[in-house]
Amino acid sequence: MSGGAFEYKQYHIKQIAEEIQSELDNQGKERDLNEWQGSSEYYEKYPEERFEITYPKEIQDRMSEAVKALEIAHIYAQRVDWYLSGDDGDESFLRRLKEELNQKKKMKATELRINNWVQFKHTETPVIITLGDFVREYKDEHLDDYEPIPLTEEWLKRLGFEIKKGAWGTSAEIRIGRARYVLYQNRNVWSINPTDGFRVDFKYIHTVQNHYFALTGQELNQNKEDANSTDNFNNNSVPYV
Repeated sequence: MSGGAFEYKQYHIKQIAEEIQSELDNQGKERDLNEWQGSSEYYEKYPEERFEITYPKEIQDRMSEAVKALEIAHIYAQRVDWYLSGDDGDESFLRRLKEELNQKKKMKATELRINNWVQFKHTETPVIITLGDFVREYKDEHLDDYEPIPLTEEWLKRLGFEIKKGAWGTSAEIRIGRARYVLYQNRNVWSINPTDGFRVDFKYIHTVQNHYFALTGQELNQNKEDANSTDNFNNNSVPYV
């Protein structure tokens, strides 16, 4: 193992980032039966205790920012550790630092398909991915200017979902002939629950688009009645800066 100038303490930074991200990922999920602290009678009386805590939206945002900052801090600490340990020279230190920072900032092209909604981070403007965007990514341009759009009721409505609320909670539904594609919201987490019990959670618009397309072979298109609300910012390409 290379490095050692900091006695590998930089890995504690990475571990903290992973633990915070785990807290965010587990929000609203039902706790494993083996982790239950009380009796079954207790959870029948307090059913909300069966689920992991869901933090307020602003707290989630700050925790997400903390994860990103810690991940960047880990990269810097790791690269400086190698430099001070003599494993990197001036040139390789600067090159590897730049490469790892750029990689951390980018959305992976493999996550995206043509027609996915993403956000242009410099202006927080929603745009649709086009073939030209993948051409620019092949040339190592512009994909690092994208960031995913969080999944919200407003965006689900724009994509044609009908939002239903009841005593059992909130769902978002699209009918495909006689079939239905349904997302359920549990503690601010949207998910789909196939009959075999395998749960899929969604955080971002493009992940739902891709899952829907994989199952149906159809695109999730914006409602005509909502199109005017995004026409002013959607020009189907990434702005140049």
